[in-house]
Amino acid sequence: MRIQDNVIRFRLNRREVSDFDSGGKVDAAIEFPGGRRLTYAVEKTGGGQVAATFDGDNIRIGIPEPVARE
Repeated sequence: MRIQDNVIRFRLNRREVSDFDSGGKVDAAIEFPGGRRLTYAVEKTGGGQVAATFDGDNIRIGIPEPVARE
């Protein structure tokens, strides 16, 4: 994950791409001191557009199935 200005970029390695292709989701977490945790995931969705959500401790990127196949 790379954060710069108002952009977050996720870079998947070959194993993660394979897991995403077969399972539809890749996720991970960053542990912070004091017990805080940030989880992030890239997952296939049925929607028509790529969409991102942030709900405090979780970042989710939804990739529509047709886009994920490209």
